[in-house]
Amino acid sequence: MAGGGESRHGRLKFVLCIAAVGFAFVSNLQVSVGHWPGWRGDGSGVASPSTSSETQPGIIWKTPITGIGHSSPIVFGNRVFVSTAVDGVGSAARATHLTTVATVGLGFGVAAWILADVCVRSRRTRRGAETDTPTHKSKMRARFVVLRLAVFFVTAVAAGSLAHWYVRPTDQTIRFVMCLDLDSGAILWRTECATGPLLGATRLTSAASATPVTDGKNVFACFGTAGTYCLDFEGKIQWRNEDGVPDILYKAASSPVIWNDLLILTHDTDSRSFTVALDKESGTRKWMSDRKLNGRGRRQRMDAYSTPIVVEQNDQAYLIHDSYRQLCCYEITSGREIWCIPTNAEQVVTSPVESEGIIVFSGECNHPIHLTAVRLNTDGGSEPEQLWQTTKQVPVVCSPVIFNGLLFTVSKSGIATCRDLKTGEVFSRLRLPGRYYASATIIGNELYLSNLDGLTTRLTADRDMNTIGEFDLGEGMYASVAVTDHYVLFRGLSNLVCVRRSDERPLVQSVD
Repeated sequence: MAGGGESRHGRLKFVLCIAAVGFAFVSNLQVSVGHWPGWRGDGSGVASPSTSSETQPGIIWKTPITGIGHSSPIVFGNRVFVSTAVDGVGSAARATHLTTVATVGLGFGVAAWILADVCVRSRRTRRGAETDTPTHKSKMRARFVVLRLAVFFVTAVAAGSLAHWYVRPTDQTIRFVMCLDLDSGAILWRTECATGPLLGATRLTSAASATPVTDGKNVFACFGTAGTYCLDFEGKIQWRNEDGVPDILYKAASSPVIWNDLLILTHDTDSRSFTVALDKESGTRKWMSDRKLNGRGRRQRMDAYSTPIVVEQNDQAYLIHDSYRQLCCYEITSGREIWCIPTNAEQVVTSPVESEGIIVFSGECNHPIHLTAVRLNTDGGSEPEQLWQTTKQVPVVCSPVIFNGLLFTVSKSGIATCRDLKTGEVFSRLRLPGRYYASATIIGNELYLSNLDGLTTRLTADRDMNTIGEFDLGEGMYASVAVTDHYVLFRGLSNLVCVRRSDERPLVQSVD
Protein backbone atom coordinates (compact mmCIF):
# COMPACT_ATOMS: atom_id res chain seq x y z
CA MET A 1 0.00 0.00 0.00
CA ALA A 2 2.75 2.39 0.91
CA GLY A 3 4.63 1.61 -2.26
CA GLY A 4 1.49 2.16 -4.35
CA GLY A 5 0.89 5.53 -2.67
CA GLU A 6 4.44 6.63 -3.40
CA SER A 7 4.03 5.49 -6.98
CA ARG A 8 0.80 7.44 -7.42
CA HIS A 9 2.42 10.44 -5.74
CA GLY A 10 5.39 10.25 -8.12
CA ARG A 11 3.11 9.99 -11.16
CA LEU A 12 1.13 12.99 -9.92
CA LYS A 13 4.32 15.04 -9.52
CA PHE A 14 5.40 14.01 -13.02
CA VAL A 15 2.05 15.05 -14.54
CA LEU A 16 2.13 18.39 -12.70
CA CYS A 17 5.67 18.99 -13.88
CA ILE A 18 4.73 18.28 -17.50
CA ALA A 19 1.67 20.53 -17.17
CA ALA A 20 3.78 23.35 -15.75
CA VAL A 21 6.29 23.04 -18.59
CA GLY A 22 3.47 22.98 -21.12
CA PHE A 23 1.85 26.03 -19.56
CA ALA A 24 5.14 27.90 -19.60
CA PHE A 25 5.67 26.96 -23.25
CA VAL A 26 2.19 28.10 -24.25
CA SER A 27 2.60 31.31 -22.28
CA ASN A 28 5.90 32.07 -24.00
CA LEU A 29 4.36 31.19 -27.33
CA GLN A 30 1.53 33.63 -26.77
CA VAL A 31 3.99 36.37 -25.92
CA SER A 32 6.09 35.75 -29.01
CA VAL A 33 3.33 35.29 -31.57
CA GLY A 34 2.45 38.43 -33.52
CA HIS A 35 4.41 40.96 -31.48
CA TRP A 36 6.75 43.49 -33.10
CA PRO A 37 5.58 46.52 -31.14
CA GLY A 38 7.93 49.28 -32.24
CA TRP A 39 10.98 50.37 -34.18
CA ARG A 40 13.08 47.21 -34.74
CA GLY A 41 10.71 45.28 -32.47
CA ASP A 42 12.09 46.00 -29.03
CA GLY A 43 14.83 48.21 -30.48
CA SER A 44 17.34 45.38 -30.98
CA GLY A 45 16.27 44.21 -34.44
CA VAL A 46 16.41 40.57 -33.30
CA ALA A 47 13.48 38.16 -33.76
CA SER A 48 13.39 34.76 -32.06
CA PRO A 49 13.27 31.52 -34.08
CA SER A 50 9.87 30.67 -35.47
CA THR A 51 7.64 28.13 -33.74
CA SER A 52 5.62 27.71 -36.93
CA SER A 53 5.36 24.25 -38.46
CA GLU A 54 5.29 25.76 -41.98
CA THR A 55 8.33 24.98 -44.07
CA GLN A 56 7.34 26.50 -47.42
CA PRO A 57 7.89 30.27 -47.63
CA GLY A 58 5.59 32.30 -49.81
CA ILE A 59 3.67 35.54 -50.27
CA ILE A 60 0.51 35.63 -48.16
CA TRP A 61 -0.88 39.01 -49.22
CA LYS A 62 0.04 42.31 -50.81
CA THR A 63 -1.86 45.49 -49.89
CA PRO A 64 -1.39 48.90 -51.53
CA ILE A 65 -0.60 51.69 -49.06
CA THR A 66 -1.83 55.07 -50.23
CA GLY A 67 0.69 57.87 -49.87
CA ILE A 68 4.37 57.93 -49.01
CA GLY A 69 5.95 56.80 -45.76
CA HIS A 70 9.39 55.54 -44.83
CA SER A 71 8.26 54.35 -41.40
CA SER A 72 8.36 50.63 -40.65
CA PRO A 73 5.27 48.55 -39.87
CA ILE A 74 4.62 47.24 -36.36
CA VAL A 75 2.55 44.26 -35.23
CA PHE A 76 0.59 43.33 -32.15
CA GLY A 77 -1.52 40.17 -32.20
CA ASN A 78 -3.35 40.04 -35.51
CA ARG A 79 -3.11 43.77 -36.18
CA VAL A 80 -0.55 45.58 -38.30
CA PHE A 81 -0.06 49.33 -37.87
CA VAL A 82 1.68 51.64 -40.31
CA SER A 83 1.81 55.40 -40.83
CA THR A 84 1.70 57.21 -44.15
CA ALA A 85 1.47 60.73 -45.56
CA VAL A 86 -0.71 61.91 -48.44
CA ASP A 87 -0.69 65.25 -50.23
CA GLY A 88 -4.25 66.52 -50.61
CA VAL A 89 -7.05 68.25 -48.72
CA GLY A 90 -7.63 67.27 -45.12
CA SER A 91 -11.08 66.49 -43.72
CA ALA A 92 -11.25 69.73 -41.70
CA ALA A 93 -10.28 71.88 -44.70
CA ARG A 94 -12.70 69.92 -46.88
CA ALA A 95 -15.54 70.43 -44.41
CA THR A 96 -14.79 74.17 -44.18
CA HIS A 97 -14.73 74.41 -47.96
CA LEU A 98 -18.05 72.61 -48.36
CA THR A 99 -19.62 74.79 -45.68
CA THR A 100 -18.40 77.92 -47.45
CA VAL A 101 -19.69 76.73 -50.83
CA ALA A 102 -23.08 75.77 -49.37
CA THR A 103 -23.39 79.07 -47.48
CA VAL A 104 -22.55 81.18 -50.52
CA GLY A 105 -24.84 79.17 -52.80
CA LEU A 106 -27.74 79.24 -50.34
CA GLY A 107 -27.31 82.95 -49.63
CA PHE A 108 -27.31 83.97 -53.27
CA GLY A 109 -30.17 81.56 -54.00
CA VAL A 110 -32.36 83.07 -51.26
CA ALA A 111 -31.49 86.57 -52.44
CA ALA A 112 -32.48 85.63 -55.99
CA TRP A 113 -35.74 84.10 -54.72
CA ILE A 114 -36.64 87.31 -52.86
CA LEU A 115 -35.75 89.46 -55.88
CA ALA A 116 -37.83 87.27 -58.18
CA ASP A 117 -40.76 87.47 -55.76
CA VAL A 118 -40.56 91.27 -55.66
CA CYS A 119 -40.43 91.44 -59.46
CA VAL A 120 -43.42 89.09 -59.82
CA ARG A 121 -45.54 91.00 -57.33
CA SER A 122 -44.67 94.33 -59.00
CA ARG A 123 -45.59 92.97 -62.42
CA ARG A 124 -48.89 91.58 -61.20
CA THR A 125 -49.75 94.91 -59.63
CA ARG A 126 -49.01 96.81 -62.85
CA ARG A 127 -51.16 94.53 -64.98
CA GLY A 128 -54.09 94.52 -62.56
CA ALA A 129 -53.97 90.90 -61.52
CA GLU A 130 -56.75 91.46 -58.99
CA THR A 131 -59.32 91.18 -61.76
CA ASP A 132 -58.12 87.71 -62.86
CA THR A 133 -60.43 84.74 -62.44
CA PRO A 134 -59.66 82.24 -59.66
CA THR A 135 -58.56 79.62 -62.22
CA HIS A 136 -56.17 82.03 -63.88
CA LYS A 137 -54.78 83.14 -60.52
CA SER A 138 -54.11 79.51 -59.57
CA LYS A 139 -52.23 78.83 -62.80
CA MET A 140 -50.18 82.01 -62.51
CA ARG A 141 -49.34 81.27 -58.87
CA ALA A 142 -48.04 77.82 -59.85
CA ARG A 143 -45.99 79.28 -62.71
CA PHE A 144 -44.44 81.91 -60.45
CA VAL A 145 -43.54 79.26 -57.84
CA VAL A 146 -41.76 77.24 -60.53
CA LEU A 147 -40.05 80.41 -61.74
CA ARG A 148 -38.86 81.30 -58.23
CA LEU A 149 -37.54 77.77 -57.65
CA ALA A 150 -35.72 77.81 -60.98
CA VAL A 151 -34.16 81.18 -60.21
CA PHE A 152 -33.21 79.95 -56.73
CA PHE A 153 -31.50 76.74 -57.91
CA VAL A 154 -29.75 78.29 -60.92
CA THR A 155 -28.41 81.15 -58.82
CA ALA A 156 -27.40 78.86 -55.94
CA VAL A 157 -25.55 76.45 -58.25
CA ALA A 158 -23.82 79.26 -60.13
CA ALA A 159 -22.76 81.06 -56.94
CA GLY A 160 -21.67 77.80 -55.30
CA SER A 161 -19.61 76.85 -58.36
CA LEU A 162 -17.87 80.21 -58.39
CA ALA A 163 -17.17 79.92 -54.67
CA HIS A 164 -15.79 76.40 -55.20
CA TRP A 165 -13.28 77.61 -57.75
CA TYR A 166 -12.28 80.84 -56.07
CA VAL A 167 -11.94 79.59 -52.48
CA ARG A 168 -10.59 76.11 -53.16
CA PRO A 169 -8.38 74.93 -50.26
CA THR A 170 -4.71 74.52 -51.02
CA ASP A 171 -3.18 71.09 -50.85
CA GLN A 172 -1.75 70.00 -47.52
CA THR A 173 0.30 67.08 -46.26
CA ILE A 174 -2.02 64.73 -44.35
CA ARG A 175 -0.67 62.13 -41.92
CA PHE A 176 -2.55 58.88 -41.39
CA VAL A 177 -2.25 55.84 -39.17
CA MET A 178 -3.54 52.64 -40.76
CA CYS A 179 -4.48 49.27 -39.31
CA LEU A 180 -4.49 46.04 -41.34
CA ASP A 181 -5.48 42.48 -40.55
CA LEU A 182 -2.34 40.36 -40.25
CA ASP A 183 -3.89 37.22 -41.76
CA SER A 184 -5.60 38.75 -44.80
CA GLY A 185 -3.99 42.17 -45.35
CA ALA A 186 -7.42 43.83 -45.32
CA ILE A 187 -7.41 47.47 -44.22
CA LEU A 188 -9.46 47.66 -41.02
CA TRP A 189 -9.29 51.44 -40.63
CA ARG A 190 -7.38 54.53 -41.67
CA THR A 191 -7.45 57.52 -39.34
CA GLU A 192 -6.45 61.03 -40.34
CA CYS A 193 -4.28 62.44 -37.58
CA ALA A 194 -2.62 65.64 -38.65
CA THR A 195 -2.58 68.12 -41.49
CA GLY A 196 -0.07 70.81 -42.24
CA PRO A 197 1.72 72.73 -44.96
CA LEU A 198 2.56 70.82 -48.11
CA LEU A 199 5.85 68.99 -47.49
CA GLY A 200 6.03 66.34 -50.20
CA ALA A 201 8.67 63.63 -49.98
CA THR A 202 12.25 63.05 -51.04
CA ARG A 203 14.28 59.93 -51.63
CA LEU A 204 15.61 60.29 -48.10
CA THR A 205 12.51 60.80 -46.02
CA SER A 206 8.85 61.73 -45.88
CA ALA A 207 6.33 63.30 -43.53
CA ALA A 208 5.74 59.82 -42.06
CA SER A 209 9.24 58.52 -41.34
CA ALA A 210 8.98 57.82 -37.60
CA THR A 211 7.80 54.28 -36.83
CA PRO A 212 4.76 54.03 -34.51
CA VAL A 213 4.87 52.10 -31.23
CA THR A 214 2.19 50.20 -29.31
CA ASP A 215 1.68 48.95 -25.78
CA GLY A 216 -0.98 46.45 -26.82
CA LYS A 217 -3.79 48.84 -25.92
CA ASN A 218 -3.06 51.98 -27.90
CA VAL A 219 -0.81 52.91 -30.80
CA PHE A 220 1.32 56.07 -30.71
CA ALA A 221 2.57 57.97 -33.77
CA CYS A 222 4.88 60.97 -33.85
CA PHE A 223 4.77 63.37 -36.80
CA GLY A 224 7.25 65.98 -35.58
CA THR A 225 5.92 69.52 -35.97
CA ALA A 226 2.45 68.08 -36.72
CA GLY A 227 2.21 66.56 -33.23
CA THR A 228 2.10 63.20 -31.48
CA TYR A 229 -1.08 61.11 -31.52
CA CYS A 230 -2.49 58.28 -29.44
CA LEU A 231 -5.12 56.04 -31.05
CA ASP A 232 -6.92 53.02 -29.68
CA PHE A 233 -7.07 49.76 -31.59
CA GLU A 234 -10.31 50.86 -33.26
CA GLY A 235 -8.67 53.93 -34.77
CA LYS A 236 -10.18 56.55 -32.47
CA ILE A 237 -7.85 59.36 -31.38
CA GLN A 238 -7.50 59.30 -27.59
CA TRP A 239 -5.26 62.34 -27.26
CA ARG A 240 -2.89 64.52 -29.20
CA ASN A 241 0.10 66.51 -28.06
CA GLU A 242 0.95 69.45 -30.29
CA ASP A 243 3.62 71.09 -28.15
CA GLY A 244 5.85 73.20 -30.33
CA VAL A 245 8.59 71.17 -31.99
CA PRO A 246 11.11 72.94 -34.25
CA ASP A 247 11.23 71.95 -37.90
CA ILE A 248 13.97 69.61 -39.09
CA LEU A 249 15.71 69.35 -42.45
CA TYR A 250 14.70 65.80 -43.42
CA LYS A 251 11.47 65.75 -41.35
CA ALA A 252 11.04 63.91 -38.06
CA ALA A 253 12.39 60.35 -38.17
CA SER A 254 13.28 59.46 -34.58
CA SER A 255 10.68 56.93 -33.45
CA PRO A 256 8.84 57.03 -30.10
CA VAL A 257 9.83 54.59 -27.34
CA ILE A 258 7.61 53.17 -24.57
CA TRP A 259 8.90 52.42 -21.10
CA ASN A 260 6.35 51.57 -18.40
CA ASP A 261 3.89 54.50 -18.37
CA LEU A 262 6.14 56.83 -20.37
CA LEU A 263 6.13 57.67 -24.07
CA ILE A 264 9.59 59.02 -24.88
CA LEU A 265 10.22 61.29 -27.85
CA THR A 266 13.50 62.77 -29.06
CA HIS A 267 13.89 65.87 -31.21
CA ASP A 268 17.29 66.86 -32.61
CA THR A 269 16.80 69.91 -34.78
CA ASP A 270 19.08 72.62 -36.06
CA SER A 271 17.81 75.09 -33.46
CA ARG A 272 17.11 72.92 -30.43
CA SER A 273 17.73 69.34 -29.23
CA PHE A 274 15.77 67.76 -26.41
CA THR A 275 14.08 64.61 -25.16
CA VAL A 276 10.60 64.66 -23.67
CA ALA A 277 8.62 62.00 -21.81
CA LEU A 278 4.82 62.05 -21.96
CA ASP A 279 2.32 60.18 -19.85
CA LYS A 280 1.10 57.59 -22.34
CA GLU A 281 -2.43 57.62 -20.90
CA SER A 282 -3.03 61.37 -21.11
CA GLY A 283 -0.28 62.85 -23.30
CA THR A 284 0.79 65.30 -20.59
CA ARG A 285 4.48 66.03 -20.12
CA LYS A 286 6.29 64.16 -17.34
CA TRP A 287 9.79 65.50 -17.92
CA MET A 288 11.94 67.20 -20.53
CA SER A 289 15.72 67.31 -20.91
CA ASP A 290 17.56 69.72 -23.20
CA ARG A 291 20.84 68.76 -24.82
CA LYS A 292 23.65 71.31 -24.85
CA LEU A 293 25.08 71.57 -28.35
CA ASN A 294 28.80 72.21 -28.57
CA GLY A 295 28.87 74.67 -31.46
CA ARG A 296 28.48 74.08 -35.19
CA GLY A 297 30.94 71.91 -37.04
CA ARG A 298 31.93 71.73 -40.68
CA ARG A 299 28.45 70.59 -41.67
CA GLN A 300 26.91 73.77 -40.22
CA ARG A 301 23.80 71.83 -39.17
CA MET A 302 22.95 70.08 -35.92
CA ASP A 303 19.97 67.88 -36.86
CA ALA A 304 19.97 64.14 -36.07
CA TYR A 305 17.57 61.24 -36.67
CA SER A 306 18.54 58.46 -34.26
CA THR A 307 16.04 56.59 -32.08
CA PRO A 308 17.14 56.05 -28.46
CA ILE A 309 17.25 52.67 -26.71
CA VAL A 310 16.47 51.63 -23.15
CA VAL A 311 19.19 49.72 -21.30
CA GLU A 312 18.52 48.02 -17.98
CA GLN A 313 21.41 47.44 -15.58
CA ASN A 314 21.44 46.63 -11.86
CA ASP A 315 17.65 47.05 -11.64
CA GLN A 316 17.97 50.52 -13.16
CA ALA A 317 16.75 51.66 -16.57
CA TYR A 318 18.71 54.14 -18.65
CA LEU A 319 17.90 55.93 -21.89
CA ILE A 320 20.83 55.96 -24.34
CA HIS A 321 20.64 58.47 -27.16
CA ASP A 322 23.06 59.27 -29.98
CA SER A 323 22.84 62.79 -31.38
CA TYR A 324 24.91 65.62 -32.80
CA ARG A 325 28.53 65.10 -31.62
CA GLN A 326 27.54 63.33 -28.41
CA LEU A 327 26.24 60.10 -26.89
CA CYS A 328 24.14 60.75 -23.79
CA CYS A 329 22.71 58.65 -20.98
CA TYR A 330 19.61 59.73 -19.05
CA GLU A 331 17.88 58.50 -15.95
CA ILE A 332 14.69 57.34 -17.56
CA THR A 333 12.34 58.12 -14.68
CA SER A 334 13.35 61.77 -14.38
CA GLY A 335 15.23 62.72 -17.56
CA ARG A 336 18.31 63.68 -15.58
CA GLU A 337 21.48 63.50 -17.67
CA ILE A 338 23.89 60.98 -16.11
CA TRP A 339 26.77 61.24 -18.55
CA CYS A 340 27.50 62.57 -22.01
CA ILE A 341 30.57 61.70 -24.08
CA PRO A 342 31.78 63.50 -27.24
CA THR A 343 31.67 61.63 -30.56
CA ASN A 344 32.48 64.30 -33.21
CA ALA A 345 29.78 62.80 -35.46
CA GLU A 346 27.87 65.65 -37.08
CA GLN A 347 25.29 63.54 -38.85
CA VAL A 348 23.63 60.76 -36.88
CA VAL A 349 20.95 58.55 -38.42
CA THR A 350 21.55 55.05 -37.04
CA SER A 351 20.21 53.91 -33.68
CA PRO A 352 22.58 52.49 -31.06
CA VAL A 353 22.37 48.82 -30.09
CA GLU A 354 23.30 47.10 -26.83
CA SER A 355 24.19 43.63 -25.64
CA GLU A 356 26.00 42.42 -22.50
CA GLY A 357 26.47 46.00 -21.35
CA ILE A 358 28.23 46.96 -24.60
CA ILE A 359 26.79 49.80 -26.68
CA VAL A 360 27.64 50.21 -30.36
CA PHE A 361 26.87 53.43 -32.23
CA SER A 362 27.99 55.19 -35.40
CA GLY A 363 27.85 58.50 -37.24
CA GLU A 364 29.42 60.58 -39.97
CA CYS A 365 30.17 63.99 -41.38
CA ASN A 366 31.90 63.05 -44.61
CA HIS A 367 35.10 62.64 -42.60
CA PRO A 368 35.63 61.58 -39.95
CA ILE A 369 33.17 58.70 -39.69
CA HIS A 370 33.15 56.21 -36.86
CA LEU A 371 31.76 52.94 -35.54
CA THR A 372 32.40 52.74 -31.82
CA ALA A 373 31.82 50.23 -29.01
CA VAL A 374 31.76 51.27 -25.35
CA ARG A 375 31.17 49.24 -22.20
CA LEU A 376 28.86 50.57 -19.52
CA ASN A 377 30.30 50.76 -16.04
CA THR A 378 28.61 48.57 -13.48
CA ASP A 379 27.50 51.53 -11.39
CA GLY A 380 25.75 53.05 -14.42
CA GLY A 381 26.57 56.55 -13.22
CA SER A 382 29.99 57.17 -14.73
CA GLU A 383 31.20 57.49 -18.29
CA PRO A 384 31.57 54.24 -20.24
CA GLU A 385 34.86 52.71 -21.29
CA GLN A 386 35.68 52.70 -25.00
CA LEU A 387 36.46 49.19 -26.24
CA TRP A 388 37.25 49.85 -29.89
CA GLN A 389 36.58 52.20 -32.79
CA THR A 390 36.88 51.94 -36.57
CA THR A 391 36.38 54.17 -39.60
CA LYS A 392 36.04 51.35 -42.15
CA GLN A 393 32.74 50.01 -43.49
CA VAL A 394 30.79 52.19 -41.10
CA PRO A 395 26.97 51.98 -41.23
CA VAL A 396 25.75 55.56 -41.54
CA VAL A 397 22.07 54.91 -42.35
CA CYS A 398 21.37 51.23 -41.56
CA SER A 399 21.35 50.51 -37.83
CA PRO A 400 23.55 47.52 -36.84
CA VAL A 401 22.41 44.38 -35.06
CA ILE A 402 24.06 42.18 -32.39
CA PHE A 403 23.61 38.41 -32.24
CA ASN A 404 25.54 35.73 -30.31
CA GLY A 405 28.42 38.08 -29.53
CA LEU A 406 28.73 39.17 -33.16
CA LEU A 407 28.09 42.62 -34.61
CA PHE A 408 26.55 42.75 -38.09
CA THR A 409 26.54 45.94 -40.15
CA VAL A 410 25.92 47.02 -43.72
CA SER A 411 27.30 50.23 -45.18
CA LYS A 412 25.27 52.49 -47.43
CA SER A 413 27.23 51.20 -50.42
CA GLY A 414 26.39 47.57 -49.62
CA ILE A 415 29.38 46.11 -47.74
CA ALA A 416 28.11 43.68 -45.09
CA THR A 417 30.53 43.07 -42.23
CA CYS A 418 30.67 40.67 -39.30
CA ARG A 419 32.77 41.76 -36.30
CA ASP A 420 33.51 40.51 -32.84
CA LEU A 421 31.39 42.59 -30.49
CA LYS A 422 34.03 42.96 -27.77
CA THR A 423 37.15 43.53 -29.89
CA GLY A 424 35.90 44.81 -33.24
CA GLU A 425 37.87 42.12 -35.07
CA VAL A 426 36.53 41.59 -38.57
CA PHE A 427 35.57 38.00 -39.34
CA SER A 428 34.08 38.43 -42.80
CA ARG A 429 33.01 40.99 -45.39
CA LEU A 430 30.62 40.60 -48.27
CA ARG A 431 29.79 42.93 -51.17
CA LEU A 432 26.03 43.09 -51.76
CA PRO A 433 24.22 44.68 -54.73
CA GLY A 434 22.66 48.15 -54.50
CA ARG A 435 22.51 50.78 -51.78
CA TYR A 436 21.14 50.22 -48.28
CA TYR A 437 18.94 52.33 -45.98
CA ALA A 438 16.81 49.68 -44.21
CA SER A 439 18.34 48.45 -40.94
CA ALA A 440 19.79 44.99 -40.41
CA THR A 441 17.49 42.39 -38.84
CA ILE A 442 18.13 38.97 -37.33
CA ILE A 443 15.30 36.48 -37.88
CA GLY A 444 15.91 33.15 -36.22
CA ASN A 445 19.53 32.44 -37.11
CA GLU A 446 19.54 34.52 -40.29
CA LEU A 447 20.56 38.05 -41.19
CA TYR A 448 18.16 40.01 -43.42
CA LEU A 449 19.54 42.96 -45.42
CA SER A 450 17.27 44.92 -47.80
CA ASN A 451 18.49 47.40 -50.40
CA LEU A 452 16.76 50.46 -51.90
CA ASP A 453 15.63 48.48 -54.94
CA GLY A 454 13.66 46.09 -52.72
CA LEU A 455 16.04 43.14 -52.90
CA THR A 456 16.44 41.36 -49.56
CA THR A 457 19.43 39.06 -49.07
CA ARG A 458 19.38 36.36 -46.39
CA LEU A 459 22.72 35.44 -44.84
CA THR A 460 23.71 33.06 -42.08
CA ALA A 461 24.04 35.01 -38.82
CA ASP A 462 27.50 33.66 -38.06
CA ARG A 463 31.12 34.56 -38.74
CA ASP A 464 30.95 33.40 -42.36
CA MET A 465 27.73 35.16 -43.46
CA ASN A 466 26.99 32.61 -46.18
CA THR A 467 24.20 33.51 -48.60
CA ILE A 468 20.96 31.58 -48.04
CA GLY A 469 18.51 33.19 -50.44
CA GLU A 470 16.94 36.35 -51.79
CA PHE A 471 13.55 38.01 -51.97
CA ASP A 472 12.71 40.68 -54.56
CA LEU A 473 9.96 43.04 -53.41
CA GLY A 474 9.71 44.58 -56.87
CA GLU A 475 9.69 48.19 -55.64
CA GLY A 476 11.84 50.61 -53.68
CA MET A 477 12.27 49.86 -49.99
CA TYR A 478 13.44 52.26 -47.27
CA ALA A 479 11.62 50.77 -44.27
CA SER A 480 12.95 47.98 -42.07
CA VAL A 481 11.07 44.69 -41.86
CA ALA A 482 8.64 43.67 -39.13
CA VAL A 483 8.62 40.08 -37.89
CA THR A 484 6.05 37.84 -36.21
CA ASP A 485 6.18 34.19 -35.34
CA HIS A 486 4.76 33.22 -38.75
CA TYR A 487 5.37 36.18 -41.07
CA VAL A 488 7.83 38.81 -42.27
CA LEU A 489 6.37 42.14 -43.38
CA PHE A 490 8.11 44.20 -46.08
CA ARG A 491 7.07 47.78 -46.71
CA GLY A 492 7.81 49.16 -50.14
CA LEU A 493 7.11 52.59 -51.54
CA SER A 494 3.64 51.50 -52.69
CA ASN A 495 2.71 48.22 -50.99
CA LEU A 496 2.89 46.30 -47.74
CA VAL A 497 3.79 42.66 -48.43
CA CYS A 498 3.41 39.77 -46.01
CA VAL A 499 5.62 36.71 -46.54
CA ARG A 500 5.45 33.45 -44.63
CA ARG A 501 8.53 32.83 -42.50
CA SER A 502 10.75 29.86 -42.99
CA ASP A 503 13.85 29.41 -40.88
CA GLU A 504 14.65 26.18 -42.70
CA ARG A 505 14.43 26.76 -46.47
CA PRO A 506 15.83 29.47 -48.76
CA LEU A 507 13.43 32.26 -49.63
CA VAL A 508 13.94 32.84 -53.36
CA GLN A 509 10.85 34.52 -54.68
CA SER A 510 9.66 37.72 -56.32
CA VAL A 511 6.49 39.74 -55.99
CA ASP A 512 4.63 39.79 -59.30
